Amino acid sequence: MHNTETYLQNLIQKMRKEKDPSIAAYRTFIFEFVPRSNFLVTKLVINIHTCIVLFLQAFSDKIVDKLYKRCKIDIDDTSFTAYVWLELKKEAINIYTKDDS
Repeated sequence: MHNTETYLQNLIQKMRKEKDPSIAAYRTFIFEFVPRSNFLVTKLVINIHTCIVLFLQAFSDKIVDKLYKRCKIDIDDTSFTAYVWLELKKEAINIYTKDDS
């Protein structure tokens, strides 16, 4: 089943195993992770905080730092809103559209 938390974790592990993931690999990850995680949030399988934490695990520390700053994320604050998730997805896509990071 592709709409499970385990499936999301497998996507993350696949990204983390690559030594130097391409921009295309990150974009593919984003476009695969987002709808599946949104489904899980809607079905109350995971919450927004878990979704954001999982999503960030797929990226390098350099990119995570950029995303923290751009989206003003405090990972210790478990009261993330859907707005933060929307901004995070948008910024991640922007990074892999505009930057060569």
